[in-house]
Amino acid sequence: MWYTPNRIDQYGYAKGRVKPMQPRRQNRERWVNCTVCEQQFKTNGPTAKYCSKDCHTIGTNARRRARDAVQRERTRAHEAKCANCGVKFKAFRHDQISCTRSCKEELASKKLTEEAKARVKVCKGCGTDFKPYYSPRKKYCGDECYRQYYNRTKKDQYHAKKQRGVS
Repeated sequence: MWYTPNRIDQYGYAKGRVKPMQPRRQNRERWVNCTVCEQQFKTNGPTAKYCSKDCHTIGTNARRRARDAVQRERTRAHEAKCANCGVKFKAFRHDQISCTRSCKEELASKKLTEEAKARVKVCKGCGTDFKPYYSPRKKYCGDECYRQYYNRTKKDQYHAKKQRGVS
């Protein structure tokens, strides 16, 4: 009787409990009805459905047609109104809100500018209010303010190190 190990160590030896192997089934032949032509045929495979290559082609094409019909039903066009220009159009997805790609891009840019306008920040350099249109992470109202503040902080850091005696 043959045995199979639960675990094998790095040298190839069995570790742990050893259990006996299951005997292999010799005769796997069985009779199956073809799903297309209902003819009975003999097979060795556990998942055989078709008696011939022609029946296999017919069966897979039928399954594909059924799947595509369900997909078409799911993506049927419906009337919608464009959120950008207000034109009625046929939408092929349930979440489609714009009629063309250009309208979609205009809508996205409007949304970004509206979000940016809604944010008002205080400049770290001069203390004035400003609206960062392009990046929400902006800390300064402009390049000049950034340079002045940056130079000021670098000088302060340099003098603080000198006073501590670190060079």
